[in-house]
Amino acid sequence: MKRLLLSCLVVMMIGFILYQGTRPVHISLQNSDYFVEKLMSLIEKVASYHEDELYRMIHVLVRKGAHLFEYAMLGSLSYLLFKCLKQRQHNCWVYALFIVLFCATMDEFFQSFVGRTSSVRDVLIDFSGAIIGISVMSLLTFCFEKVSIRS
Repeated sequence: MKRLLLSCLVVMMIGFILYQGTRPVHISLQNSDYFVEKLMSLIEKVASYHEDELYRMIHVLVRKGAHLFEYAMLGSLSYLLFKCLKQRQHNCWVYALFIVLFCATMDEFFQSFVGRTSSVRDVLIDFSGAIIGISVMSLLTFCFEKVSIRS
C-alpha cells in the first residue's frame, strides 16, 4: 500500500511540475507576483529599500524558491519510494536524483515551446533542491530507523 501511495505521489508531483512549467509566461508571472506583492508589503513595513530593487530581489527569490521547494518535494518522495522498495541507501539517492534530473531537464525543454526561457541554471537549482530534500529525508529516515531499533 505504501508503494502504491508513494508511486502516485511521485507521479502527481512530476505532473504538477511539468504542468507549471508549460503554463504561459504571463500566467506564471501572475502567480509569482501574488506572493511577491504580499512579501513586499510585509518587508516595506520593516525595511527601507528602493521599491523596484526590492521587487526584483523578492521576485527572483520567490521564483527560484519555488523551484527549490518543488524539487525538494519530488526528491524526498522519490527517495522514500525507493527506500520503500528496499533499495540500498546509495541506490535510493541515485535513482531519486535521476528522476529529478530527468524531470528538471524535461521541464526546461517543454518551457522552450511555450514562450518561456530554458535555463541550465534552473536545472541546477532544481537539482540542488532535490539534494536538500533527499538529505533531509535521508536524515529523518535514519533517525526513525534508529528509534525503532531501540524500541
